[in-house]
Amino acid sequence: WIKKGPYGHYVQRGETKTRKGIPKNLSLDMVNLNYALKLLSLPRQVGVHPETKEKITADYGRYGPYIRCGRLNASLHGIETPLDITIEKSIELLTTRNKKSQEIRKIGKNPTSNNDIVVKDGRFGPYITDGKINVALKGDLSPENITLDQSIDLINKKLKSPKRRNRKQKKKK
Repeated sequence: WIKKGPYGHYVQRGETKTRKGIPKNLSLDMVNLNYALKLLSLPRQVGVHPETKEKITADYGRYGPYIRCGRLNASLHGIETPLDITIEKSIELLTTRNKKSQEIRKIGKNPTSNNDIVVKDGRFGPYITDGKINVALKGDLSPENITLDQSIDLINKKLKSPKRRNRKQKKKK
């Protein structure tokens, strides 16, 4: 059966309580008997982690698709789904799940603050920083081709832009 509940559409096996939510990005026209049976078979065991010897499972959860290995969880982003993720990709996701920002290259010194400007690769993609101000690299700017003048200009624009107020602060009377 395909049914609609308070949290969206789901598949259900007969009159049993066995059910699984249909991913939100999937059209209902694409759900056939074969796909429904695959969904109902989740969580799927992807394999065994070579280092920890714990089993890696993949499933759809409250916050979207994820993989689990012991007590570690990692969200799936992109084209991978719990139905087709490989053991290699799972291990890669588990090792990079709490990735710290890494320095890619040093651009030069900021003449106003006298701090080094570096390009880093962080959790949300590449960005430049002078130690105090962080600016995301968007559009046609890439970590390889950004110049010192462009990075100084981006940092100065960020400094001049109005600061966003913290939502938890109360309004002053």
